[in-house]
Amino acid sequence: MSARYDLWDPFEGMDRMRRHMRRMLRSPFELERSPEGDIVREPLIDVVDKGNHYEVIAELPGVEKKDIELNVMPDHISIGAEQKSTVKQEKEGMYFHERSYQKFYRQIPFAEEVKTETAKAELKNGILNVSIEKKVPSQAGKGRKVEVQ
Repeated sequence: MSARYDLWDPFEGMDRMRRHMRRMLRSPFELERSPEGDIVREPLIDVVDKGNHYEVIAELPGVEKKDIELNVMPDHISIGAEQKSTVKQEKEGMYFHERSYQKFYRQIPFAEEVKTETAKAELKNGILNVSIEKKVPSQAGKGRKVEVQ
C-alpha cells in the first residue's frame, strides 16, 4: 500500500497572485464562466458601503427585469441575466435576420453579513440598483474589559 504525499509547491502562491492580477486588470468586455460553465460577460459593478447598508449598482444594458436572477446570501450577492434579441428586416427583395444572445453573471462578496430579507432591487434604464441592510453585530460577539484582581 503506497501513501499519497501532497508536495508543497513554492510557486503556487505566486501563480494564484498572477491569476488574480490578470483577472483584475483585464478588459471589462472579456468573457468569464458562470457556475454552470456557460461563457458569460461580467457586468460592471459598484459596491458602496453606506454605513448601515450596502448599495450594489450593476450595468445591465438592454436587459429586462424579467430576465434578471438576483440572489442575496448573508455573505455575497449574485447577479445573473440573459439578453436575447432578434431583428428582422425585409425590403427591396433583401431579407435580413439577425439574432444575438448574451448572458451576464457576477458574484460579489460582502465584507460584513447582510440581512437578506431587507434586500430591495430596482432596474431603471439598464442600471440595476440593489440596497441591502447590514446585520447589527450581536452584543455577545463583542469583547469587554476585564479587571485583573
